Amino acid sequence: MLKKYIQSFMAVKYMPMMIIPTIVILIMTFVRNSENAGLITMAVGAMAIFLFVTMIFYYREKFLISKQLKTVKNPLDYDNAVLLGQTFLLDRRFLTYYRGNVIEGVYADISKVRAEVNAKGKTELFVKLGKGAEIKLPCASAPQAGRTAAFLQRKNDKIELVNVEPVGKGTLNAIYNAAEPVKEEK
Repeated sequence: MLKKYIQSFMAVKYMPMMIIPTIVILIMTFVRNSENAGLITMAVGAMAIFLFVTMIFYYREKFLISKQLKTVKNPLDYDNAVLLGQTFLLDRRFLTYYRGNVIEGVYADISKVRAEVNAKGKTELFVKLGKGAEIKLPCASAPQAGRTAAFLQRKNDKIELVNVEPVGKGTLNAIYNAAEPVKEEK
């Protein structure tokens, strides 16, 4: 599930860059007339080159992600993880897809958590890792952001919290306030 999810996210990222040029190429090919045939042929060629380069980047990233996922220890554990955005949370560790890279870490790596409300009114947590990366955890509501912050703070009491108050027990199950418990990592 982990590999499929990350590759599907990556596919959605590249989808507009692949579909739009393909549609433009098809339209230009059917619209081509004798007066502007040279100009349209050059435009079709340019779109084909753009599509080819995009596909190279897509398959390169797909290959690199597959290679990075092979280094993840016990990837099947993430099938029972809590998923927030592009981040899988387990009891002792987490895994995130960040700017084309798969990062696996422990909660001791987190130094700061800040909350912001986006334009749609949803709360997002920005988690600063020791490696300089800042990952985004989209939350459905402010209480969910508080429960997530409580979980992160329970795992690492040195985390600096900004604009968010921890709420609840701080357990992994409490993040979604689910009726069915999430299986704990062995």
